[in-house]
Amino acid sequence: GFVLIAMLIFLSSNVPCNAQVTVPVYRLFDHKTGIHFYTIDVNRKLESVGAGWTYEGVAAYVLDRQAPDTVPLFVFVVPLRFGEKDDQFIGHVFAYTTSENEKTQLLQSEVSHADGGPSQWTFDHNGIAAYIASKQLPGTVPLYRLYHPPHFTDYFAKGGRDCLFNSNDSFLTTSED
Repeated sequence: GFVLIAMLIFLSSNVPCNAQVTVPVYRLFDHKTGIHFYTIDVNRKLESVGAGWTYEGVAAYVLDRQAPDTVPLFVFVVPLRFGEKDDQFIGHVFAYTTSENEKTQLLQSEVSHADGGPSQWTFDHNGIAAYIASKQLPGTVPLYRLYHPPHFTDYFAKGGRDCLFNSNDSFLTTSED
């Protein structure tokens, strides 16, 4: 299951925050890998849907540029191998954080996958998904970041590993449920 690893502050609706208009964060889901992806870019949303991702709606509202009392929501990507021995699939996993320490740790860490070679976390596009409130402000609600830890299975006689469905998934929600 998922583990709650952080609570961030997101805006609850498309209302001005610090004299700036908010934009929607689109949530997408890949049924082949169990991975979620979040973007404020409508073109990336449409490209993802065209590539087989399912659009799940607006997760929250955020700012598309820095404003007082906001911090960047960093976004990272790493390729992982999903599937079984006869049904290998390369999928991308995304990670999100506002923490400078976690950002540094991700950029310095590797993730291993079935073909034996490690993958390096890198920034997705420019590395900033959006800007969010760094503390509770009027009109904001908590954003919960849940994380599904990696789970691997051995399937090669020589010890290769395969990442199981929704391993490393980050799920962002404003719902306590």
